[in-house]
Amino acid sequence: DPAQLDGDSLAPLLLSARPLPARPIFWHFPAYLEAYRGMQSPWRSTPASAIRLGNHKLIEFFEDSTSELYDLTTPTETNNLTVSHPKLAHTLRTLLSSWRATTNASIPAEPNPAYKP
Repeated sequence: DPAQLDGDSLAPLLLSARPLPARPIFWHFPAYLEAYRGMQSPWRSTPASAIRLGNHKLIEFFEDSTSELYDLTTPTETNNLTVSHPKLAHTLRTLLSSWRATTNASIPAEPNPAYKP
């Protein structure tokens, strides 16, 4: 089955002072993105999905099944809240998983053998 597209343009949000929609916003990137010249690590991005709901963003990484939860009202994504907010992390992981199933999102079937955490 081909992947089902689910999306809206965010241009109106960027061009005006309108708030984000109340519904979750999803990102899905099931591939590796090579590092650019000068980076220490071989990968700039590994396969992952993300969800933003309100002021929170959860990223789920496919290689090791870990997730990171951030409060986007803080200036940088440096304080992972998955341990301190387990219910919120679980809720967002569940919504993300359901969205991937509904949209028939492609997920890597096996980990990269060269991946070294």
